[in-house]
Amino acid sequence: MMKFLSKILTLTAALLLLLTAVSCSSAASDSSQTDTAAESVSSAEPAAPTESPLETLTKSDDFRQQVSTLSESYEAQGMKLTITAEGNTLIYTCTYMVEGAATDEVKADLADHLASEEMTNSMLEVLHEMQQTYPETESVRVRYVDPDGTELIAKDYR
Repeated sequence: MMKFLSKILTLTAALLLLLTAVSCSSAASDSSQTDTAAESVSSAEPAAPTESPLETLTKSDDFRQQVSTLSESYEAQGMKLTITAEGNTLIYTCTYMVEGAATDEVKADLADHLASEEMTNSMLEVLHEMQQTYPETESVRVRYVDPDGTELIAKDYR
């Protein structure tokens, strides 16, 4: 079980890096168009609450489509992947879709993997890639939750 889980998580990290790099390169032009539109707004208008560039990215149709395609590959293993943002933090959430799959042993395995050098290096590489296009990016968070959304474990990479 541990080796299987480790392979899934390592593959997830690698695919997330790829997805992030692709999204960063395709979103760069979207970001400049948004900046131009924002500059054209009159300064006399009251400022509306704005979302961070990461939040805008993760809500874009192109990004959501890429994540959906990636997530489909994990559904056969009973997991669902979502990628969101909260402020300047990019959040990867892996949901165990099988009731009772999140045993204490699995939680311990997840904790070990999140703390591993391999996972840390992968997530720091994701963070670096994001900062190339979105310099305000502060961290990448990886969360594992059960089917009802209860967090099993999470780790921030800064």
